[in-house]
Amino acid sequence: MPRPVQSPRIPIWPCGAWSDKKAPFRRAAQWDGVVAIADPRQNRAILPEEVPAIRSYVQQHRTTDEPFDVTIILWSEGDRSAREQEETARYAEAGVTWWIEDLSSERFPLEEARKRLHKGPPAH
Repeated sequence: MPRPVQSPRIPIWPCGAWSDKKAPFRRAAQWDGVVAIADPRQNRAILPEEVPAIRSYVQQHRTTDEPFDVTIILWSEGDRSAREQEETARYAEAGVTWWIEDLSSERFPLEEARKRLHKGPPAH
């Protein structure tokens, strides 16, 4: 099997819903980061105001001083408008290190997803 280019391995980011049940975040604390989602019953994305609490909770359970990524899954127009730049800046200031663009097939037909990809990442 091909070995990962990164050494010692690729980053591992478990996913967890930020809710009253914190076990996913205790597990993620043992790895390289977390993909944080909101409680699915709330039908929304993680808010920038929630990120410091996530970071604080994870830090309490970390056993290393290695960097820790907080990743979110959101959707943007990719137009780099003032509103979009403000939104991405709010997440970055809150401590989000990765923004994954939600291009799921439930949300976008393939051609629309391709158009969005060609616009590039949101900027702040």
